[in-house]
Amino acid sequence: MANQGAAAALLAGYRSVLRVHRARLPPPMRELGDQYARTEFRAWAASAATPGQWREFGDQWRRYVDMLLGVADTPEATSGDIPAQMLGSLTDEQKEQLEKLRLAVMSDVSRNDNSS
Repeated sequence: MANQGAAAALLAGYRSVLRVHRARLPPPMRELGDQYARTEFRAWAASAATPGQWREFGDQWRRYVDMLLGVADTPEATSGDIPAQMLGSLTDEQKEQLEKLRLAVMSDVSRNDNSS
């Protein structure tokens, strides 16, 4: 990581994600979300990202927190859809992670539907 300021900002962002998970997500989704956020933030802490990439990383997580809090003002915040332009800019690894997350959520939803 580049400097102390970036480290403090990264830690503050991570804490805000965990707080919103605790406040807004049911336990199974919270566990999944916390694990995903932990993995992403640790990977970024060890990365050699450019300042622009750091800003984008922080901006996307802030949008995510706003979406969970219900204060986001973008269409994808309410629909859950990822804009096509953003999907097109994902790396193969990111697309694979997104698919794993989607499958985990669908599995959990299915499991909860069957237990009702």
